[in-house]
Amino acid sequence: ITDAGLAHLKGLGQLRVLYLRRCANITDAGLVHLEGLGQLRELHLSECEKIKDAGLAHLGGLSQLQALYLSWCGNITDAGLAHLKGLGQLRVLNLRVCKNITDAGLVHLKGLGQLRKLDIGFCVNITDAGLAHLEGLGQLQELGLSECENITDAGLAHLKGLGQLRVLYLRRCANITDAGLVHLEGLGQLRELHLSECEKIKDAGLAHLGGLSQLQALYLSWCGNITDAGLAHLKGLGQLRVLNLRVCKNITDAGLVHLK
Repeated sequence: ITDAGLAHLKGLGQLRVLYLRRCANITDAGLVHLEGLGQLRELHLSECEKIKDAGLAHLGGLSQLQALYLSWCGNITDAGLAHLKGLGQLRVLNLRVCKNITDAGLVHLKGLGQLRKLDIGFCVNITDAGLAHLEGLGQLQELGLSECENITDAGLAHLKGLGQLRVLYLRRCANITDAGLVHLEGLGQLRELHLSECEKIKDAGLAHLGGLSQLQALYLSWCGNITDAGLAHLKGLGQLRVLNLRVCKNITDAGLVHLK
């Protein structure tokens, strides 16, 4: 399917969901044919690698759009995100592995007040400063930051006000330490926390998680500095249903007593 094929969709005025994932021959020119799909709620463009910033301009008028998937669209930059500012109904935005997005691009998301799910994992140019632009997204329930290697403890401070957050991915954020986890203490609605391969986290960091009474899933695989003493801080997590301690090689029999 190419740009010419999308022209045949223009008359589908009731279309609400469109999957174009990995349609490798679709370019910016093809997206112009979607402009009239005013009922579109969900659009999947992940791995359409020829789409660039100019293509996103054709999506800016889709006022009913609630979910937009752009993962692995590596040619999208900060300038492209500016075209999404008017999508006031957007609830899901997936920008995973859009490696040309930087802190400057996230400023364009500040007005997306209905956003519930945002994935910017593997966007390696995002730093602590970029997370400051997310502070006003009070409805956010799921945030993906996996492998954002330039995020540090200071960046997590910007998440403190996200009181509706239920799922947080921090896998392989190598610069997060125990000091950063203190900023998660107030996230009382958190159900799922991914900290696997955050190798600087130690026992003291787990103390900050002990009060997350709604937590149901905690992933700590490959956190090699956690010991038996760290598991003691998890004793109060009465709602916990999933605990991943894979390759935590300093945990012994004595640590498992805290899971009783």
